Amino acid sequence: MRQAIDPGIVGVAYQAPMTLQDAENAINWYIEVAEVDGAKEAIALLGCPGKNPIISTQTGPVRGCWVLPGGTQALAAVANVLYLISLNAAATQTSIATFSVSAVGTLLTSSGPVVMRDNGTLTENAGGVCFIVDGQFWYYYNLSGTANVFTFTGIPTSGSTTLALPLTATLGYGLIISPTALLTDANAYIPQGTYIASINYSTPSITMSQAAIGSFPGGETVTLTVPVFGQITDPGALPADRLAFIQGWVIANQTGTRNAFCSGPSPYFNLFPPLYFAQKQSSSDNLITLMENNTELWLVGERTSEVWYNSQTSAQQNPFVPIPGVAPQIGCSAKHSIARLGPMLAWLAKNEQGENMIVASQGYSWIRLSNHAIEHAIASYPYVADAIGFAYEEEGHLFYQITFPTADATLVYDATASGRLGKPCWHQRASFNPATGQYHRDVANCFMDLQDLRLVGDYQSGQIHQLSRNIYTDAGNPLRCQRRAKHIWKKPDRTRVRQSSLQVEFTPGVGLQSGQGQTPQAMLRWSDDGGFTWSSEHWRSIGAAGVTLNRAIWRRLGGPRDRVFEVNFSDPTARDVIGATLFCEAEDG
Repeated sequence: MRQAIDPGIVGVAYQAPMTLQDAENAINWYIEVAEVDGAKEAIALLGCPGKNPIISTQTGPVRGCWVLPGGTQALAAVANVLYLISLNAAATQTSIATFSVSAVGTLLTSSGPVVMRDNGTLTENAGGVCFIVDGQFWYYYNLSGTANVFTFTGIPTSGSTTLALPLTATLGYGLIISPTALLTDANAYIPQGTYIASINYSTPSITMSQAAIGSFPGGETVTLTVPVFGQITDPGALPADRLAFIQGWVIANQTGTRNAFCSGPSPYFNLFPPLYFAQKQSSSDNLITLMENNTELWLVGERTSEVWYNSQTSAQQNPFVPIPGVAPQIGCSAKHSIARLGPMLAWLAKNEQGENMIVASQGYSWIRLSNHAIEHAIASYPYVADAIGFAYEEEGHLFYQITFPTADATLVYDATASGRLGKPCWHQRASFNPATGQYHRDVANCFMDLQDLRLVGDYQSGQIHQLSRNIYTDAGNPLRCQRRAKHIWKKPDRTRVRQSSLQVEFTPGVGLQSGQGQTPQAMLRWSDDGGFTWSSEHWRSIGAAGVTLNRAIWRRLGGPRDRVFEVNFSDPTARDVIGATLFCEAEDG
């Protein structure tokens, strides 16, 4: 008897370890769940956003980016150059915002993630700096975009590198330890090219890079001129690859240890006193990553985590202390996989029991975001410690995107759809090489929201792309989508299912006026052996411009015992799918 069934073209992706159980996947398509009763279909497939290059820098990886206070400027690290992105013209009803870009500094490394945090605009000589780490070195950028000048009273002594401060003095805001931040004095007793080498916080006094050539026992005016950009050589700024900012303090991890340390000796200082460090205490495993969340600091180690808060109890040491009794038994496999996902933190996890699971914080504990299909995929990757993650929101969907550079793969968790359906909703994001017919990792290496634009940095070209569902190419390359559906089979006795026609309902009439996409085509193929081998492609139009009654229908589909349909689409047009219907009948017995 002929019947109409849902073939699963629209559905949640779940490619099981054994594809004979479930072969479903989704590449560059994600689930939209209706939030009202009575919708034509409860779920649909929406095309993932395309990318439009709008900011060009040098060729190389965009390693990190950060929006500066005020929301009109941002920093981006591309290869070994730090760029300042500035708003040229705000968006209008007919155009997006435009930007200019200028190089402001040179980094000492050319690859690997770069992390940035600022401590706010310069107010009463406090703050005013964006801190930058690349895993080995520290740098600063003045948020003013100009050299900052600070004055204080110092007591130089001829032949000595110690610049004493008056006994009643405290360290002034604005000091920074950098070979490019230079000291001068009114009487020229401090030689040209002298900078701060270190600071004695007990005295307090300053150790200069050169000895004074004259004495002024009564003290004189000393000026510190801090250029726009420079390397930080503060002895307390140890090698770090993660930063956080909480209530005026900048916090970092010391790479390869259990230690975290922070700026000081008070909030909004740009110095790193050597006593302002503390160890992760609940377990002996090293600290892998850290991130701020709700004014609390999560320290995530190899096997365990801790949550710290700002106690403000001492002026002589790191003010952050662990919350008593809070030590989730979960660690991290990839330091740069951590990202804030709404009210939670998400990351690639591991502990003493295993790894390759993606989790999120929940209160002071954690929950699993991945499923067996995702965990099976991650377990197949040759190396995962280089994974990078970011989260972003688009059209009400909150996404966590994690890329595995060595494995050349990108996976995306849709927190919004997962919450609506009560099950993990994942899909893949991928760039497509038409010359080889191969998918590769998504080109997005980092994310920022600037001037109402979702922007991602390209890991190869040095370009920064606008991310939007109104863009239908992948930075000029085909934005190819693929959806593999569920198995179609007769469960009671596994006999043949004769299939007369399949109709897939795309958004119709979306063809372009000329060129590729004038008559956009959907491509259907199928596997009759559980996803091991596939048929050739069969093309159907989803509707030229204005042809809104078009239906994409494939007929005479045969009578397999077990079939998986696969739909592909690559034309530069809208490609949303509302649903599908398969007309079929099963053999008797």
